[in-house]
Amino acid sequence: MNKYTLFLTVFKQVLTSEEVQRVTGQTEDYEDTGTKMTVGLLFDYFVQACYHKWGGFRQRAHWGSNYDLPKVHYSTFSNKASEVPYNIFNRLFEMLIQKCN
Repeated sequence: MNKYTLFLTVFKQVLTSEEVQRVTGQTEDYEDTGTKMTVGLLFDYFVQACYHKWGGFRQRAHWGSNYDLPKVHYSTFSNKASEVPYNIFNRLFEMLIQKCN
């Protein structure tokens, strides 16, 4: 029996995908129109990258599929990361801190 829990699974219980969508929808200057790469998926990749200390976008795209994330090309990942405003991730981080306090 497998007795460890994946970090992303625990993280998604703290900050749900509905909360990520709500924060994204509150941003006036950005609308998430992605089908392959959404803000929520990008956030999941960033969480795993921080936890596992991955390097650049190529390494993140390469290793993501090993950690229950869908396989994406590094250019898709890079384009989405440059498109999403910083204040969305700032709000998500603030929500996370509030829940952990």
